[in-house]
Amino acid sequence: MAAAIRGDNAKRQATGRRPRFREGDGQISLLEWELPGDAVNAERDAVRAADRQRQSIRRALLKRLKDLPDGALLELLAAWLNAVGVNSLRAVRADAGDFNLAGTLRRGPEETPLAISIYKGRKPVDKEAIIALRGALHNFDHARIGWVITLGQAADGTAAEAHAEGAAPCAVFDGDALAASMEEVGVAIQRVTLPLAVLDIELLESLGGGSARASTSKSADETADSNGNKRRRTRRRGRRRGSREEGGEESTEEDSVEASEEPSDSDIPASEPPEPEAATESEAEPSEETEKKADDLAAEPPAEAEQL
Repeated sequence: MAAAIRGDNAKRQATGRRPRFREGDGQISLLEWELPGDAVNAERDAVRAADRQRQSIRRALLKRLKDLPDGALLELLAAWLNAVGVNSLRAVRADAGDFNLAGTLRRGPEETPLAISIYKGRKPVDKEAIIALRGALHNFDHARIGWVITLGQAADGTAAEAHAEGAAPCAVFDGDALAASMEEVGVAIQRVTLPLAVLDIELLESLGGGSARASTSKSADETADSNGNKRRRTRRRGRRRGSREEGGEESTEEDSVEASEEPSDSDIPASEPPEPEAATESEAEPSEETEKKADDLAAEPPAEAEQL
């Protein structure tokens, strides 16, 4: 969980957004818990508005790409492919898409031969495009994976065919995925950052000494102490009532003396631990006066026997 949180925070900071989580002292919390509510709501509204604006820009890009000449379109796509790590591009003759390119996909130390089929988007691509690309892999210098790129849409079932088990893996870039990837690498779409402010909680806490989490823990401890005092007082009252019922008038007098000597609620310290076994022992063992009365009753003969 800690690794996932750190990765999410690093990814958001790399894209110019604030971290989502806070981690420290073995605790994890959302950063927005420390921010004013109106600021968090305004930030969410701004993010939604930015998403709508980006979708509009992506649709405008796809419209412009469809109007480009073939040479200009291939040049722009080659710039995008180089930005995402595909190098050594060259044209290939194959019965697949409108344009076919072979290249090498480099991801760290790994290099994988790649086959690319490009469709101009006159109609949605379907699983037949995936099958055609796999059947022509030998024309792409024996590529091991394939990419299908279209300026239009992908029909239902295309993604399932691309991930078919036992076949060469393929990836499908429809118009939306292509525009989003070009925005991510900064080709044909440039990102503009809007200034949003966020409190430096770590600095403020280091200067102020304390945090909202500490105050919350403190209030929880105080509530637990108060509940413990209430339970302790309830047990003592129950113990006094039980001794009154068993002992009659004499026990009532003793209870009144005991109650006067017992400390008041305000004198009971909050840190005193509860006494869960006191009430149980008092209720389980009869008082001395009760045992004495029982012995007297057992020793006293019945009234009828005396008359006889």
